[in-house]
Amino acid sequence: MAKVPWTARISGQAEPTGKGRILVPLKVDEAPDRPQTLVIQASRAEALIRQLQNAVQREKTLQAWAKGKGGEATPAV
Repeated sequence: MAKVPWTARISGQAEPTGKGRILVPLKVDEAPDRPQTLVIQASRAEALIRQLQNAVQREKTLQAWAKGKGGEATPAV
C-alpha cells in the first residue's frame, strides 16, 4: 500500500450535487487553512462505505492484537 501523503478530517456534511456526485468537505491536517473537497461518484458510494467499514474492522482487529501482544500492530504482508 502506498504511503499516504497527507491526512484529513471530514469538516462538514456530505452533500449531493444532483449530477451523480457527492461532495465531502475535508480539512487537511498539514494545511488547515486550505480546505479540500473529496468528490465521490454516487454510484460507487455504497461500495466505498463497505470498504471503509471493512478497513475499520481490520484496524480494530490489528489494534486489539497489538494490545494483547504488548507491541505495535504489524499487518501481514
